[in-house]
Amino acid sequence: MGIRREMLNHFESRTKRHIELVCKYIDRIVEYNSVFKKLADRKINHDKSKFEAPEKEPYIYTTWKYKCEAEGKNWKDNFQMPEDIQNKMIEATIHHIIANKHHPEYWDKNFDANAMFNTENRDGVPKQMVDGTAMGTISIAEMIADWCAVSEERKTNPMDWLNMNVNKRWEFNEMQVKVMKKLINEIWKDGK
Repeated sequence: MGIRREMLNHFESRTKRHIELVCKYIDRIVEYNSVFKKLADRKINHDKSKFEAPEKEPYIYTTWKYKCEAEGKNWKDNFQMPEDIQNKMIEATIHHIIANKHHPEYWDKNFDANAMFNTENRDGVPKQMVDGTAMGTISIAEMIADWCAVSEERKTNPMDWLNMNVNKRWEFNEMQVKVMKKLINEIWKDGK
């Protein structure tokens, strides 16, 4: 037994909703400061790769996993999981973060998934920090819109995510961190 209709439906609705929220926060950033007007061009392609191979099938499982965990269920008990799917989930995430400019991993020319990606916890701190110092301001702004969207979905705070990850998981310079904090302070309205 592989992907069930309810898993596919959840993936599609959750991912589309996530993209809508990212667009909402991109609009807030552009409205806050017209310096970011080019950011609006990113709305059309944000997370588009999740709907294509090699990401789509594994992300259906990843999205289902997060849903089950949010509901307090063991996701592996919820269906017959193909043997190789956990490796594909990791590979899809790595593909996504190195193929999309709103992830710091895209910008690290020396990215090494074995050292810079936590396979046990994809949101956890890896063995070695990713160098995001080459990340441009527009990409940082898209990343902040992404963080705000996820925070709204999970009912968390993007500033907490920043404090848990910046210069622990991803290395950024002082100016980049100032931009991140300023954007969060300007556009985050407690997930509203």
